[in-house]
Amino acid sequence: MSTPPRAFQSETVVQLASYQREQRAEKIDQNKQGVTHDGKRLAKPVQLRSHLEFQASIEIDDLPWLHAQFSNSVRNNLVKGVRQILEKEFGSLRVHRYRRLFVVRHKSIESLIAGLLRAQFHTHQLALPEKNIFGDVVEQKCVSITWGVGRNGVEAESERLKHRRQKNYRR
Repeated sequence: MSTPPRAFQSETVVQLASYQREQRAEKIDQNKQGVTHDGKRLAKPVQLRSHLEFQASIEIDDLPWLHAQFSNSVRNNLVKGVRQILEKEFGSLRVHRYRRLFVVRHKSIESLIAGLLRAQFHTHQLALPEKNIFGDVVEQKCVSITWGVGRNGVEAESERLKHRRQKNYRR
C-alpha cells in the first residue's frame, strides 16, 4: 500500500520545522558563546565599570544656596556646565549624576586626581550672575566644586566630606 501524497507532505513540513528550531537553538548557543553562524567570533561587550577601580564623589559647593539665590534656568545651566566640564575631562560614560553629586570612575587614581584638578580649575571659570533673583548683588563670582577619591563610593564620599569640612573651616 502506498501512502497518500498528502500524508507525505505534512511529514516533510513537520521535519523541516523541527530542523529549523534546532538550527535556531544552535545559533543562539553559539551567540551566547560569542560565535556567529559563520563560525567567526563575536566581540563581547566589556563591562566598563568593572574595570574602573577608583571612584570620585564630586559636589557643587553651596548648591542649596545657589538654589535659593538664582532662577531655575541659571541653576540648571550651572549644573549643566559642571557636567560638561566633567564629561570633557573624563568622557560621558564615566560621569554619572546621583542626586546632588556627580560620580566619576577611573582605572588610574593619578589620572583621576589630575582630571579632577583640571575640572576644578575650569569650574572656577563658570561665572555666576552679578545679581540674584531678589536683585541683590552677589559676592560669590564663580562656581567651585569639592571632591573626594577612593576605591569605592564610601571612601570617596568620606574624603569629599572631609574636604568640605576643611573648606568651611577656612571660611
